[in-house]
Amino acid sequence: MGIPEQLEAERRIYEMEIDSLNTANIELERDLELLREENKELRRVGAVRVKEIDDVRKQMKAMEDKYKVELSEIRKTVGNIQVNKQDDSAIKYRAEKAIDQAQISTLQKMNSSLSNEVEKIKAALEEKKNSHLELTQQVKFVSL
Repeated sequence: MGIPEQLEAERRIYEMEIDSLNTANIELERDLELLREENKELRRVGAVRVKEIDDVRKQMKAMEDKYKVELSEIRKTVGNIQVNKQDDSAIKYRAEKAIDQAQISTLQKMNSSLSNEVEKIKAALEEKKNSHLELTQQVKFVSL
């Protein structure tokens, strides 16, 4: 095989490699666009979750306010009962303790639920971020 044939064969090989790289680049660009769209959706879902968390916090604040009102009413009721000071203190303590325990239980459940949601969102965002970074590096490598 002569030099012109060798050069022609090498040229065809390079053209095939260029076509293959162009195809891979197009696929990577499509994947990148899909990841961008998915990232937008995740951000939207994250914003919704943050709003839900804020709503739960508002509900929690309302519950705390309600608790304070109820506690005040219980204290007034207990204060009106004609018992000796020792019995009065015991009743107030039991009433406050029962209310506090109920409130603590409710808040712990809410906190646990919200913490789980936040961790799930963080994990999903981190996964998408890593995927996006990996894809960006692949696109940069292919572009070179």
